Amino acid sequence: MYLRDSKKDDVVDLRYIPVHVAYATYKMLMKLSDEQDMGLLQEKCLEKILDFMRWDNLYPKIEDKLGYMIFSIIKNHCFVDGNKRISLALAAFFLKINGLDYLTIKFIREMENIIYETARGNIDRKLLIRCISSIIEERDDEVLKIEILKILNNSQKD
Repeated sequence: MYLRDSKKDDVVDLRYIPVHVAYATYKMLMKLSDEQDMGLLQEKCLEKILDFMRWDNLYPKIEDKLGYMIFSIIKNHCFVDGNKRISLALAAFFLKINGLDYLTIKFIREMENIIYETARGNIDRKLLIRCISSIIEERDDEVLKIEILKILNNSQKD
């Protein structure tokens, strides 16, 4: 898989997150959150997710890969606690190591509620990928914003 860096207009190979780095990131997040590291709920869960991201025929675009990773970590409960946090942190790290570090702050800020609603079951993977695409492509999608606002509004009523 290749990524076209819109800032440089160069084509680069995608870099992936090694499992040991993902585990170390999880441990660091739990420590920073002043929460006990409860560890893995499913031994090979995270390893499988990170491995499947590499399959370009299943996940051809970077937003497909990120959507798959975030959704799978949240829905498969790889860890006893912190699945939403680690999915967001790993997604931001994936952007950073692939030359999209200028998007990481915006990505974290805009995806926090989206990830929360994904975990609650209010956002499916298809909509999650649309949200990720709008950030990566740096486009203002008014239809998407209205759809998300409706979800957030309905969520607050629950």
